[in-house]
Amino acid sequence: MWLSNGQGSDTPSSIRIRENQRRSRNQRKELIQDLRRRVQEYEIKGVAATQEMQRAARKVAEENSLLRSLLASRGVTHNEVEAYLRSFKTNTTPTTPTTPTTITPETPIDTGLLISCETAATIIAEMRGDGDRSRIRASLGCVGDEECNVKNTRVLELMDER
Repeated sequence: MWLSNGQGSDTPSSIRIRENQRRSRNQRKELIQDLRRRVQEYEIKGVAATQEMQRAARKVAEENSLLRSLLASRGVTHNEVEAYLRSFKTNTTPTTPTTPTTITPETPIDTGLLISCETAATIIAEMRGDGDRSRIRASLGCVGDEECNVKNTRVLELMDER
């Protein structure tokens, strides 16, 4: 005979089964809560990563604009910059211009294609967040603290190395 409160007919086996079922439901509930929390964390991290990537892209675009402005102030035309950038899309190493340039004593060196080593080192250091200008100057080919000039193309190559 079954009692209405269910206490009289409980066998140790049925009690154990109910306890196991209750534990299983609680574990499943906790697991679902944990999974929801983790999904929410990943969504938040994904949004943060996307925002960080957008900030980095804006910073790169701004730096590119400033660098193009600097190159223009040094006499490098927009077409020269574009041609230089295109040379990397088809080749893995930079190419020299197809038009040979010969410099005679009567031909002045085009200083618009050169930049002071100190200025170049400053630009690269700021872009990289690297304060070791002497190491950067050495990578530009400058010796000691002597004031010298380097080609703009060399500066661009070092900026790309990062």
